[in-house]
Amino acid sequence: MFRYKDIKSWWLNAHYDRPGGIESGTPTAWVPQSKPFWLMEVGCPAVDKGANQPNVFVDPKSSETALPYFSKGTRDDFMQRRFLRAVIEGLDPDADGYLAAANPVSEVYGGRMVDLDHVHVYTWDARPYPAFPFDTDVWGDGDNWRLGHWLTGRFANVPLAETVARLLDDYGFAAHDAGALNGTVPGYVVDRVMAARDALEPLELAFFFDAVESGGEIVFRHRGVEPAAADLVMGDLVETRADSALLALTRGQETELPASAKVRFISASGDYAQAVAEARRITGASGRVSQADLPLVLEGQQAEAIAETWLFEAWAARERASFSLPPSLLALEPADVVRIAHDGDERLMRVVEIGEHGGARGRGPQRRSGDLRRRHRCRASRTARRAGDHRAAAGRVHRPAAVARRRAAGIGIRGGDASSVAGQRRRLRLARDDGLRLEGLGYGAGHPRRNAE
Repeated sequence: MFRYKDIKSWWLNAHYDRPGGIESGTPTAWVPQSKPFWLMEVGCPAVDKGANQPNVFVDPKSSETALPYFSKGTRDDFMQRRFLRAVIEGLDPDADGYLAAANPVSEVYGGRMVDLDHVHVYTWDARPYPAFPFDTDVWGDGDNWRLGHWLTGRFANVPLAETVARLLDDYGFAAHDAGALNGTVPGYVVDRVMAARDALEPLELAFFFDAVESGGEIVFRHRGVEPAAADLVMGDLVETRADSALLALTRGQETELPASAKVRFISASGDYAQAVAEARRITGASGRVSQADLPLVLEGQQAEAIAETWLFEAWAARERASFSLPPSLLALEPADVVRIAHDGDERLMRVVEIGEHGGARGRGPQRRSGDLRRRHRCRASRTARRAGDHRAAAGRVHRPAAVARRRAAGIGIRGGDASSVAGQRRRLRLARDDGLRLEGLGYGAGHPRRNAE
């Protein structure tokens, strides 16, 4: 009977009072479609799942403080931006995101239901940034800014997808697709002449995404977002040699993995001075330290999240595997996740390298007239690749001269269009992907300045 924010039905229909809970037979003086709406306060807190309940706010001093439904309470500037974009573009017939019939034209005054010249976003604070919110000695509500509705200090942030696309455009790469990337970049510095790959790698580490070649384009994908591309059992694997196992699993030693991850970054709250964030493992025999220099403007909590995710990924990806697959699975691409059932356990493995190997070496069926038969060899790995270690998981990688070299996740991807290479078998290297369903900022492998001590 009464629906929150159903302004379209309210605007289109006559209104009836309900004295004593009984609907009156006579409508009120309201004339349907007689005047437009002005949206006086449209906003969303900068917190994960903020769109679930955009009217709530976090303020420990208030009795009304609350998080949106199902929110974990982590900062999410991108959620705020996407909410505002959805509302404004959804009502604008000239925008790509317009929802059909969401903002109809009045038969009375000839204008739109919502007057787009009077959509007011909440909130732009007159107090100058960064004095507010960081000078808490002057303003007592500064701590509320981090998860609040404020646009001040966030409005200049650029969406990650647009940042990556602009970088590639500047380097002359036209065939790319960064539309799947989420997040915002507060500030990023390209301080010297460098290749496009070197410019992108700090962003890969900070936002936990991979770059792969797919369908003739460079496609960017976040890790831990897409569902498994294939579910495999032992019966799906192909025997390559009579004396070799269908599935070979290896696990890296603790002493080869980092016990600490340090990230150097540009502090957003300290006059853009260099700062360091660190994550450590309390247990373990390793004494290694992994370090990365990020030319990104970040807050301390954001940098800490990057370091923690980077360290977690290194340990979660310590397991490796090697196996072969039939031609029916040639569609698998780098960064795809496969689920492998083995000995009563299921492992999520991420493809990090694909290689084509000539069948003339005597390792598999040869091509017959009109018949293309291949073996598909894969590897899986949970061992974290140490900084600077760009070697294959096992064995030497051979490739025909016609096969182009590709890259993904900072690791070499050898191969090309498998359908164009006759009588060849495909070898994949994969990394363990268990537990990497992460939100927010994260780690993407391949930063050029990362090193292990």
